[in-house]
Amino acid sequence: GTLPMQDATPASFSATTEMDKMQVGTLPMQDDTLAQQSSTLSMQNPDPLQQQQFVQNEGQMQTLPMDGSDQSQMQKQAQELAPEEVPAARSVVSAGESRPVMYTFYDRIEAGGAGKGKRSTGMDDKSDNELLALWKTHWENAGWEPRILSLEDAKKHASYDHYVDRLASLPMDGVSGKGNNRMYNQLCFLRWLAMASVGGGFMSDYDLFPLGYGTGDLATPPSVALPNNGDFTVYSVVPDSQNAAVPCLMSARGDEWTRLAMKILGAAVNMKKDEKSHITDMFALIALRFENTYIAVDEVMNGEYVLLGRDWAPEDCEITNGKRAIHFSHHAIEVGDASYIKEGELAPSDRPGVISHWMSQWMDVCPSK
Repeated sequence: GTLPMQDATPASFSATTEMDKMQVGTLPMQDDTLAQQSSTLSMQNPDPLQQQQFVQNEGQMQTLPMDGSDQSQMQKQAQELAPEEVPAARSVVSAGESRPVMYTFYDRIEAGGAGKGKRSTGMDDKSDNELLALWKTHWENAGWEPRILSLEDAKKHASYDHYVDRLASLPMDGVSGKGNNRMYNQLCFLRWLAMASVGGGFMSDYDLFPLGYGTGDLATPPSVALPNNGDFTVYSVVPDSQNAAVPCLMSARGDEWTRLAMKILGAAVNMKKDEKSHITDMFALIALRFENTYIAVDEVMNGEYVLLGRDWAPEDCEITNGKRAIHFSHHAIEVGDASYIKEGELAPSDRPGVISHWMSQWMDVCPSK
């Protein structure tokens, strides 16, 4: 069943891998104060005929194997373990059918503004509650069984203690160095262990919402069988990049979640050796993209491409054709035009209202099956 939330009014962590400034030339930064930062990261493609530039920190990101001693120890320990109401959206499946599980990860971070160990995501208790409830409603109505994982699930993994020890040594204090979202970034890594501990499956960010059945095909209901035989698959790719995957929607068997958890930790350790000042699970995943570590497919639409400054129209439906879901990240709300929904400058905490409005219009205008 659905795991209980940590608090009657859970606050702000969801494993939302934000697309802040995630265009060619830019990579996202988790600190809400980092939008004005302008540092660069060049990610070198082994194929000299294809080059791709991204912006974040200065220097080139190299991806090297984890130290032999570290890798053997992690592999030895990393054994897979067995496993407010919101207005109802229109359901696209009949009740009682067999449902696959869609997980998200959420763990309360203490409110208090800037500072290490504090919440600094632009969300508050009320907006987090609303967004989680909206996420559950839409995935359930799309034919899935939504469940919320927490840090307690990550702690069930055999490698949890060693993993946390290694994370503690990584620089995750943001470009500013203030550590506004260090706890958030650490939880982003630990969600991978949580997924392994429950035996794997699908996981989405809590600001990612299904189109139709959430399968990429309006005529195909969700299946309990994992795509690609359960091999690790990421469904969001940075536009115009070479399979630079964004971990906002993923699926895999339990052993694959453990394998990728160790892989991204190894990449992060090597980023530290290369003196990178800010490390996230997304940067680590992107660093692995030329190693055939995972399957990347482009089946998620970034929210800024559907917030058009006007009501959604029938001719707009082709924009979302073939997409599983929309990712309404911080960046999407920042650069998309939702002025027709709410006037003035929008904050991340405005997302529940914007998402509810857009999803309702999409379901009314576009074929749902």
